[in-house]
Amino acid sequence: MNPASPELQVQVLDQSTRNELFVVVDCTEGEVFSVLADAIEKSSDALISTLAIIRPVDTQERNVLVDRLEKHPYSAQSFLPLCNGSSLVVVCREQEDGVPDLSTLQVFACPPGLGIIYRRGVWHKSVTALQDRARFAMFMHKTGCNDDTEFFDLPVPFSIDLHRIPKSIALVVSCTPSFLA
Repeated sequence: MNPASPELQVQVLDQSTRNELFVVVDCTEGEVFSVLADAIEKSSDALISTLAIIRPVDTQERNVLVDRLEKHPYSAQSFLPLCNGSSLVVVCREQEDGVPDLSTLQVFACPPGLGIIYRRGVWHKSVTALQDRARFAMFMHKTGCNDDTEFFDLPVPFSIDLHRIPKSIALVVSCTPSFLA
């Protein structure tokens, strides 16, 4: 499939979504204390635990350009919403030679309250917020050797029209703790 082809539809994630490339985390329901075993998937080389607050650039355009993918060969990477947390998820499988298999591209809208754990080695677009002032907690393990993220520039970039995402996904959840402002 050509990434620019009309077959590339934006699917809406929910708690029941199953995918071999990522795990959906429901941050609104469940136990008071939930262990996310998938979040700690790592190789024996990735010994440094990293937790960061990510504030993606606000999406000013109604089209999101996808021109680069990334993967983390040593660790899963988790994004959990802190506020205004709807996001765009773009993933694909890897070919035998290690580059993204663009024929397997999938695009999802992730509603507020759901997080994503990208499995180790999965090609994905960097976190893209669907709302202004979004904040995410990002967790992954690193080796400390500056080889934790590999990038791939797409030979033919493509755009995702955000108008195709259901309005219910882009509901703004008001939340601005002072430490995040």
